[in-house]
Amino acid sequence: MKRILTVLFVAVLAAGVIFAGDLKATGSATLSFGYNLDTKAWGFANANAISVKGSITLETDKPGSKGEGDLWGEITATYALKINVTNATTAAFNMSGSITAANIHVGEKLVIGILNAGGGYNFATSYYKVGNAVLNKVAAPSNGAPGFNVNYDGWKGGFGANGVLKTDTTGASYTIFAHFAAKTIKLAEDALSIDAAVTAKAAKAAADEKANKDAWLNAKAAYKKDKLSGSLAADIALLAKDDIRAEVAAKAGYDKYTLDVYYYYQKDDSNLLSAKLAAKINDNITSVWVDGRNLLKDDRELGVGVDAAFDAVECGLEAWYAFADKAVDLGAYVIYGAEKFDVELDLAAALDLDPNAAKVLTALQPTLTISSKAIIDNATLALVWDGADFAAEDTLGAVTASVKIAF
Repeated sequence: MKRILTVLFVAVLAAGVIFAGDLKATGSATLSFGYNLDTKAWGFANANAISVKGSITLETDKPGSKGEGDLWGEITATYALKINVTNATTAAFNMSGSITAANIHVGEKLVIGILNAGGGYNFATSYYKVGNAVLNKVAAPSNGAPGFNVNYDGWKGGFGANGVLKTDTTGASYTIFAHFAAKTIKLAEDALSIDAAVTAKAAKAAADEKANKDAWLNAKAAYKKDKLSGSLAADIALLAKDDIRAEVAAKAGYDKYTLDVYYYYQKDDSNLLSAKLAAKINDNITSVWVDGRNLLKDDRELGVGVDAAFDAVECGLEAWYAFADKAVDLGAYVIYGAEKFDVELDLAAALDLDPNAAKVLTALQPTLTISSKAIIDNATLALVWDGADFAAEDTLGAVTASVKIAF
């Protein structure tokens, strides 16, 4: 077995290997002393952790070939052995290879791709995140059927089709896929740009009498000159059985003021409209904003906030009102960055404004952190008070002092 591995390793080296690595080891050791104001527990705690994450890739020079003349073909591929390390004790080996491009060139501007049908256009997304991602509900598919794609000087398109003919026992089945995207149009001395695309797909199963026919329309216009900027993007899906969906994102800005609008429509009354207006007042008041979410529904929310910076101090305040629950969520923070240490105070509070509510103040949760990386070289000292809630349970939380050394 060792001899076989040695031969394989030498063969890889002889092929001309590219080594790429992004392997990172991290570790820390922490000593802390804390006192829980509620349970009265106290004492030292020792903690340590080590992990190795990333990957090492042994990849050959990209193989391929290119023709010459006015009509020529090219093909490129990749092949790699990758070692994925997820922690200090686990590693996964993966050998992969793929054709990355297969094109026929006609002159200098026309390229015909024979690898797939291409496509997939998406211009509109929300200006805010839900969880860790923006809302992106309408997007045209790519590679809807085996086929080819074409690019002529920025004009793009593609076509694909496959199926099975009707027999004595089964009906015909097929999938037909096509898309087209115009080259970006520049107007008004390049201050205005326009993009547009269309995608269509028809698919019929053997048991169906009719095919399902879907279409997607995508468009975007953007303008920017001097202090004025703006964009309007729309993705529209005309799906089978009269299912219509549309996603629109608009943004306008002038000098220090910005307006964002996001709208999503679905035929089953899934309408979502959100908008945010923000302004930078000066170098100290960095942002003042008002944000309305889901404005067309009973569970709409309205938020207002301000962020500021004064020399070594950063601070902010925001408030959100949920109309359906008659509830208010408040958040505030103050960060003081000194030469030797940082102090951060965060405060989260919740109010129940329902007349029948048992109590108005439902949460009052402060967190105070004092930390320094300047006192001990290569170590972080911290004093943290968290876990308190003066509204729900009248819990006092815990105070923890720690020193942490990490690599």
